[in-house]
Amino acid sequence: MITPFEDRLYAIAFYVMAAFAVAGVGIWILWLSRKAKKNKGRNR
Repeated sequence: MITPFEDRLYAIAFYVMAAFAVAGVGIWILWLSRKAKKNKGRNR
């Protein structure tokens, strides 16, 4: 049986993983948009 403590631990771990995933995607999108802006500036 899973104890309430373990259940809470898994929930915290899941939220931490989700937060890292969202932060990673956000940083990746920002980096891509910055790279695209630099390329557009060069082309002009």
